[in-house]
Amino acid sequence: MHIIDFLKRYPYILLVIILILGFNGTLAANQLEVNYLDVGLGDSILIKSPNDKVILFDGGNKETSVNLKDYLNRNEIKKLDYVISSVPHRNHIGGLLSILEDFEVEKVF
Repeated sequence: MHIIDFLKRYPYILLVIILILGFNGTLAANQLEVNYLDVGLGDSILIKSPNDKVILFDGGNKETSVNLKDYLNRNEIKKLDYVISSVPHRNHIGGLLSILEDFEVEKVF
């Protein structure tokens, strides 16, 4: 799924990103890192902001949560500032349970 299609499907997520990052009009595209992660049937997006905030959207299903945890560990991510579930379906939130158990998480939406 392309970012435009994703944002059309979940338009409120763009608003959440802007609010979380404290958009001030000086955000350059090359300062925001967006990673689309393979989590099986679901979607998962990891965003690293210019102000060192780490945001995780969705986590796939429980069976593929090890892939997500491995990715976070390989990239030395120990803390997630925001974990956001777009919909309450198991292929979006199933993998988040182990993330919440194994990583420091500031806020969950």
